[in-house]
Order: sequence, then C-alpha cells, then structure tokens
Amino acid sequence: MCHTSAVLYVLQSIVLLSVMFCTIGLAGLVGNILVVVAVVANKKMRHSATNLFISNLAVADLIIMLFGVLEIAQFIVNRGWLLGLTLCKTQRFILVSALYASIWTLMAVCIERCCTIPNRL
Repeated sequence: MCHTSAVLYVLQSIVLLSVMFCTIGLAGLVGNILVVVAVVANKKMRHSATNLFISNLAVADLIIMLFGVLEIAQFIVNRGWLLGLTLCKTQRFILVSALYASIWTLMAVCIERCCTIPNRL
C-alpha cells in the first residue's frame, strides 16, 4: 500500500509541474511575441530607443523560454542530458548568451532612462 501512495505522489508531482511549466511557457511565449509584434508593427514605436531595448529584451526572453524550459523539463524527469555533447554545449552557449543579452539590455534601459529623465525635467 505504501508503494502505491508513493507512485501516486510522484505522478501528481509530474502532472502539477507539467501544468505549471506549460502555463509559464505559454504565457512567456505569447507575451514576448506580442511585445515584438507591437513594436515592429507600429512605425512610431520603432523610433524610440526604449522600445527597441524592450523588444530586444523580449527576444532574449523568448530564447530563454525556448531553451531554458526544455532543459529544466528534461532534468525534472531525472534522466540527465540525453541529446549528446555537441547539443549540450550549443544549448548552453545559446542560453548563456541570451541571459547576458537580457542583463545588458536591462542595464542599457537603465542608463538610457538616467540620461533621458533629467533632460525632461
């Protein structure tokens, strides 16, 4: 009887984590795609440095969503990396590059805001 409850607990955990990852992943993909589409579709928005930084941040977040969530899901099933050394290094390079792009973009937004706000006062 104890073995059955342990298996049931594991299955419930897998289902809960799967629903959470799908929800977060879908919200992240849809939200970031909408940001990029809004900036690209509106000609006036393309001329603002802040909007270009925000769309760059959205693209970096899209890459993180695509590559990071898949890696986390693979490790949740506790089987390790199954796709070979070359894909492991490529995936890690892309993920770390996107993380750095996200951080540098946030820093650029802060600097741009610090330079712009005093000029408007």
